[in-house]
Amino acid sequence: MLLSELIHYLSSCALPGISAHKAMSFTNRNFEKPSNAIPSAVSILLFEENHSIYFPLIKRSNNSVHHKNQIALPGGRLESNETIIQCAIREMYEEIGIPAHQIFPVRTLTELYIPVSNHLVYPIITYTTTVPNFIFSNQEVDKIIICGINDLLHFTKQYSKVKLTADITINAPSFVFKDEVIWGATALILNEFKEILMKYYSA
Repeated sequence: MLLSELIHYLSSCALPGISAHKAMSFTNRNFEKPSNAIPSAVSILLFEENHSIYFPLIKRSNNSVHHKNQIALPGGRLESNETIIQCAIREMYEEIGIPAHQIFPVRTLTELYIPVSNHLVYPIITYTTTVPNFIFSNQEVDKIIICGINDLLHFTKQYSKVKLTADITINAPSFVFKDEVIWGATALILNEFKEILMKYYSA
């Protein structure tokens, strides 16, 4: 499959929406977003190498303000006079070293409110036409994990023990990839993307 064909499909396909998020949520919350939520953006950056399509995940460093040591998509909060797309592109440069001129936006997936940090996250599908030369920020990122579209299609829901706080551990719906537990907002976002891809590949 060519990246160009997938991009064409993704640009106009229907979104599964909150139902995909709920399937990987560890609470029964209603997903309503408060008016004071802080807008932020994360990106699924697609690229093609050897006829396969990939995207990067990051493991946040212990220095992160929120979600320390968790697997995430590159991203962060909106700055003043900045659009969601501009935010996603800027964060990719700051966190994984991809220059803005190499990134092309495709569309936004279903936004997701994260109560613990009061952020309203807009997941952006983007792509690059070159194989990225990743240079990650040691301050924010511990490592980069490359995930293939085929890998994502084979993600299966399981339950993993994760710490909510120093004193609270829960069994959270999760994906496990390369010995890393993917849970919380990242799992919810990736589950929506996975459902979109499953419809494409089964068509």
